[in-house]
This record gives sequence, structure tokens and C-alpha cells, in this order.
Amino acid sequence: IPLILFFIIYYNSFNLYPTLTMLDVKRGDSLLLELPLNKGNILIDSGGSDYYDINKNVLTPYLKSRGIKKLDYIILTHGDLDHMGSIINLIDNYKPNRVIFNCGSYEELEETLIKKLDSLNIPYSSCMSELNINNYKLKFLNYKDYYNENDNSSIIYFNINNFKFLLMGD
Repeated sequence: IPLILFFIIYYNSFNLYPTLTMLDVKRGDSLLLELPLNKGNILIDSGGSDYYDINKNVLTPYLKSRGIKKLDYIILTHGDLDHMGSIINLIDNYKPNRVIFNCGSYEELEETLIKKLDSLNIPYSSCMSELNINNYKLKFLNYKDYYNENDNSSIIYFNINNFKFLLMGD
């Protein structure tokens, strides 16, 4: 029986293939990219709501169900509530190695998050062109600064097992 429990608890650590999960965060977006053998966990957006606690009801339970204790990167496509509103509470339990923002000036939610990141000594960057993680590349195609937060949304392209993904933000 101890061997069975060990297998159930640590099954996700031995995942041989990358997994991309689109989470139901009501309004907005949230995707989780899990790299093989627990070599990287990347959350792209978190969703957000004024009336529903997405972190408590969706994100944290799902991450726990997958055995994820740490997020390597959090990528925020832009600073609107429906894309990043749940991140501030999530960071308390899943401190990432780095948070990546889109190009352009910071919105109010982003500035609040940056204060929290600074207090927790979590590095952040913005306006990236590429992110390489264990031979997986995420390319950021929108690295210009426009005058509208939605136009500044990160556009992310990546290829996993010959499946191509293009995430458009807003």
C-alpha cells in the first residue's frame, strides 16, 4: 500500500509529455503549461473577478490536484482584471521564479502586483521577445508599445510535440 500511495502522490512528477490545460476561470483566460518530468510549470494569466474567488475555487485546487507546489513562471498577457486579477492572492502560495508582463505602461493592477513582488523579492520583467525553458521556447510576437492595454497584450507562440499554439491575449 505505501508504494501505491507514493505513485498516486508523485505521479505528476513523472509526466513524460508536456501538458497544456485551459482552466475555466469564468470571464477571462488562464492556461497552465506543465513541462515533462516537472521541469517547468508556467501559468499564463489567472483570470479574475470581482464576485468570484478564482484563486480559491479554481486555480489552487487545480494546482494541488496536479501536485504542483511551485510555478516557475507566471506570464501575464496584459493588466486587465479578467486576465490577472487572481495572481496577487495566488503568489502567496506559489511563489514563481519570475513574473513576465506585457509591453507598455503598467496598469493599476500591475502596479499593485509589482509592489507585492518587490516585497517578496520575486523578479519580474516585461516586453520579452523569447523565453527558453529546458528546450521549450515561447516566442512573444508583440513587443511594441501601443497606446491601449488590449493592443499591448502579449501574443505568445510555441510549438509542443508538433502542435503549434498562438495565444492572443485580447
